[in-house]
Amino acid sequence: MNKKKILKILTKKNIDYLLLSSNSLGELNNYSKDLDLYIPYQNKILFENLIYKSGFYKRKEKIYGYKKRYFYINPFDTKRYFLDVYYNATFRYNFFYTLKYKFVDEAIKNRFYNKGIFFTKKKYFSTIKILKKYDENKNHKQLFKIRNSYEKKLDINTNNKFFGRSNCILFLGSDGAGKTTQIKFFQKKTFFKTFICSFGLSEKSWALNFNLLLFKKLSKYPKMKSLILIFDLIIRKIKLLRHLPNRLILIDRFPGYLLLQRNLYYYFLKILLPSPDLIVVVHASNKIRKKRKPLEIKNDQHKWIKIAKKLKYNYIVLNTSNISISEINNFISKKFLKNKKNFINLYKN
Repeated sequence: MNKKKILKILTKKNIDYLLLSSNSLGELNNYSKDLDLYIPYQNKILFENLIYKSGFYKRKEKIYGYKKRYFYINPFDTKRYFLDVYYNATFRYNFFYTLKYKFVDEAIKNRFYNKGIFFTKKKYFSTIKILKKYDENKNHKQLFKIRNSYEKKLDINTNNKFFGRSNCILFLGSDGAGKTTQIKFFQKKTFFKTFICSFGLSEKSWALNFNLLLFKKLSKYPKMKSLILIFDLIIRKIKLLRHLPNRLILIDRFPGYLLLQRNLYYYFLKILLPSPDLIVVVHASNKIRKKRKPLEIKNDQHKWIKIAKKLKYNYIVLNTSNISISEINNFISKKFLKNKKNFINLYKN
C-alpha cells in the first residue's frame, strides 16, 4: 500500500495524524524515505489494527531513547518503506531529558486538506523538525529560537537493549569469493535492521590492535596464539551484545583453523560464538578469485564447507562466479525467511 493511500484511509476513518516528514504530495511519492507520523496514543490500537490488515508488521527492536515510538513495514510490498510512528510528541534531548512539543493539538486542528490528505502547516512542521533532529545535530541556536514551543522534561532513557532474540547469518568462504560484497549488498537491500560483525582473523576484525600484534609475534607458540585470539573474540562478543536484541546480525567469517580442531578451544568457541540461523558458504573459481584479490589467493575452499558441516547448522553453498549479486541476495533472503521463526523474532503483527 502506498503512502498516499494509507493517509487517505486515516482521513476517512477520522484517525487524527500529523505528518512529520514527506509533507507534500511530491514527497509522498519518494519510497526511499520513511514516512514519519504522529498518532495520538489513544488511537494506537485503532491505527495498528488498520495497518496490520494492510500487511504491515511492527519491528520488535526498541528505538533507543523512545518509549512510545515504533517502526512498521510491509515486507512483501514492492514499494517497501517504513512507517516511523510517534505516539507522543516527545523527542530525545539527551540521556536524561526529552523535549515535549506543546502545540501538538493546535497543529492537528490547523492542518490543511489536499486531495484526501491532511498536511502539516509549515510553521508547526519546521518547529517539530528542529526538535526531532536535535539529538543528532545538537543545534543549540535553532533550539533557542523555538524555546517557547517545548518544555524540557526529566525522562531518563531506560530502554534496555540487552534483551530479546536476534537472528544471525554467517558468511564463510575464501578470500576473493565475494563474502564482504554480498554482506554489504544484503545489508543495503534487506528490510531488517542489521549489524555487521566479524569473528575472523583479518586485521580489520580485531577488537584491539595490541591483541593483533601479540598474535603475530607469538606465531611460534600456537597455544599462546590461540589464547590471544580467544581473548579478542570475547571482547568482540561483548561489543556485539548491545546490537543483539531483535536485529539481524551478519557475521563475516568464524576463526576457521580453531574450529577444525577437536580440543578445548573448539568446545569453548561453540559456546562463545553466536549461533547462526543460516550459514552461507560463498565460493568462486580460482580465476575470478585471483582477479578480485591476487595477493590473498589460497586453495582452501573445501575447508569452509567442512566447517559449515561441522557446526551442524542449516547451510547453503553458493557459487558467485556466474550468478549476479542480486540473484544471490534474493536466494539468501528466501532461504532465511523460509523459517518463520526467523521473521517472528524480528517482527510481529
